[in-house]
Amino acid sequence: MFVFGLNPMTGAVEFSPFGDALAGLNVNALAGGRNLAGVGRAFGETYWYLNAPNPATGVPGRMVVFVKLVTAQGVPLLFGSGYFPND
Repeated sequence: MFVFGLNPMTGAVEFSPFGDALAGLNVNALAGGRNLAGVGRAFGETYWYLNAPNPATGVPGRMVVFVKLVTAQGVPLLFGSGYFPND
């Protein structure tokens, strides 16, 4: 299971225990241009199904993610956790 925080406006990874492995990733780009961050922002929580690199192995795979819109120190953040069901 992988935990991370995303900017709800851009979809860019703000924090992750995997640091550089996820730095600079953008979920909207991973999702073929769909605005997943916007969906999470609009509905407050959502499930995502996408192809993403596994930070532990570097190998791309299908990922299931749940995100919830939270406020951390007054700043909106999409807090999420995801896993690779085939790993």
